Amino acid sequence: MDHSDEDIIASMMVTGHRAARLLESRLDTGVSAGEAVLLRVLDRGPATMSEIMATLHIRASTATSLVSRLVDAGYATRGHKPGDRRFRVIALSEAGRDAVALISPTFDEINSALAAASRTSAVHGYRSLVSTLSDIESID
Repeated sequence: MDHSDEDIIASMMVTGHRAARLLESRLDTGVSAGEAVLLRVLDRGPATMSEIMATLHIRASTATSLVSRLVDAGYATRGHKPGDRRFRVIALSEAGRDAVALISPTFDEINSALAAASRTSAVHGYRSLVSTLSDIESID
């Protein structure tokens, strides 16, 4: 059995955790890396729970937990989708928009540092891995 595939996926998972810890160490807002990413997603506009799950590739329980923490902190609100009250939407509150303004420079700083330190081929390689992972997911 070739163990190189296991090493790649394990490395990707560890790298994801490292990126989250780096982000959290630079944020002064008290939000977790997952919450910060969700804040940035919601900054694009309100989203249903299904949209949040699909965008972040997370389970319903994880999405519910993240959303509840943002709502409890006053960063987000739950409401109904205009024109279809069957669907709940999550939107940023004013405090959430303020939080996005505080965390965005941290994302920008880390993204810039990674881009500057990485060769173009490394960035393309990462994007290729992400694309391949998406392709593998769609096979199932």
